[in-house]
Amino acid sequence: MLARIGHKHSSLGITAGQYDVVHEHLFAAIVEVLGAEVVTEPIAAAWDRVY
Repeated sequence: MLARIGHKHSSLGITAGQYDVVHEHLFAAIVEVLGAEVVTEPIAAAWDRVY
């Protein structure tokens, strides 16, 4: 799965500098959809390591 994501990002020309912006908004969206009671600190840290 991570290889597919990497390939997609490469094909779209996404640069390393854009990852911080995406990270900020992606994680905010995850918390908004799932709720802060679901996205606990350990869950957020696990997602962060994968990202």
